[in-house]
Amino acid sequence: GEKNVLHVKVHNDGRKVVDQLNLKLLINNIQAATTSVNVPARGITEVRFDLAIGLKGLNEAKISFNDFPVSFDNEFYLALNFIDKIKVIEITNETRPTAIERVFGNKEVFSFRGYSNGNFNYSLLAQADLVVVNGLNEVEPTMIDALRNHINNYGTVLVIPGSKPDIISFRSFLQVPLLNALPSKGMMELDKPDFSNPFFDNVFEEKSVLLQMPKASKILDWGNDRGAILQFKNNEPFLSTFNQGGKIYLMASSLETTQTDFANHALFVPVMYRLAASGKKNESKPYYSVSENYISIHVDSLQGEDPLRWIGTEEIIPAQRKVNDNLVFDIPKFSITKGFYKVTSNRDTVNLLAFNLDKAESRMELYTGEEMKVLLGSGENITIFQVASAEAFSNEIKERYLGKPLWKYALLAALFFLLFEVLFIRFLKV
Repeated sequence: GEKNVLHVKVHNDGRKVVDQLNLKLLINNIQAATTSVNVPARGITEVRFDLAIGLKGLNEAKISFNDFPVSFDNEFYLALNFIDKIKVIEITNETRPTAIERVFGNKEVFSFRGYSNGNFNYSLLAQADLVVVNGLNEVEPTMIDALRNHINNYGTVLVIPGSKPDIISFRSFLQVPLLNALPSKGMMELDKPDFSNPFFDNVFEEKSVLLQMPKASKILDWGNDRGAILQFKNNEPFLSTFNQGGKIYLMASSLETTQTDFANHALFVPVMYRLAASGKKNESKPYYSVSENYISIHVDSLQGEDPLRWIGTEEIIPAQRKVNDNLVFDIPKFSITKGFYKVTSNRDTVNLLAFNLDKAESRMELYTGEEMKVLLGSGENITIFQVASAEAFSNEIKERYLGKPLWKYALLAALFFLLFEVLFIRFLKV
């Protein structure tokens, strides 16, 4: 539901400035935006296109321009796919619905699954975009090992402690310097969000300094953090992020109502949504090159064993193999052309792929004769022709390898002797 911006770089290989190049963006064959750009000689100009909010499903996007008289590769194809839900897993000791379960209950956006601390299959961690460890006072060693492995593999974990956290197990788990447990005190008010923090981009329509902030009782402390997402009015961190291969988000209090009203505050939902979105693993690229060897797409709901088909200018069934929840396709080199291909399972379209020609195809730089000779091995049998025109090149080839053409003289001689023979027979009788 956020605004997306498409950045486009236009490269000018020519020696002249390109003025007022008309650049168009089409989405599903409807013109969505247009702009005119000036591109310096041998230079690059970057432009931005704001994508419409509310795009859903599979969308064919195309960037195009007119480069008269060159008509080669003046279109660039992108697949704007909005199909994957954000997968959230919660590990908790609570038997009743938690605030985390309620906030991620939107089934159109999230795929949420909650597990108790003692009944969790650690192999499910690899499928999660966000893992929430909520309300635990102690983290078991086996869980620590599984979560640390998930973090080291670029996973994202949100840690919300219980009301009486065991600091030894939390230190082993979080590996955060200066982490300490504090006795529960009265609740303090949080400071206003730092609107310049990239975390809050597009979160607030109005950045009001009069925003009423939630309160919390701090039970975990990890020292000063100037880059904290949220902090108390005394500048101590309430919600921080730690990059340890993956990301750990750490909250200074539990979500129990006796320790904070954060879960009932209007700020809670957008913060939780942003945390989940930050862990989203988008393994599908918006476009591919026809020169690539293979591509991988995420598939977790396919039925049957029939191979997936690509339907574009023609129908293709590429070689494919399933690896966990990913399907790896070998790109058929001589069958793929630039454009869009719908990935279909039976009659259902499960993905959309966009292919473009290799960018090197559009580069106008050429090798010099000497560079080509070196690339070909610098052998004595390699000859370089230095000519100024195609006609001169043709004449040079003829003189070097074809010699002087004598067929005209041979034909004239044959006609002459034929005429001589006719005259000889006609006038000289033996």
